[in-house]
Amino acid sequence: MLAQARETPAGLKALPGVLVFEAKFDGYR
Repeated sequence: MLAQARETPAGLKALPGVLVFEAKFDGYR
């Protein structure tokens, strides 16, 4: 998923949101 994000402008815009989501998900574990 991250590899695709690096290749597409839309993915680059969404990447910070993905990192925040993953950080929150880690916090719930």
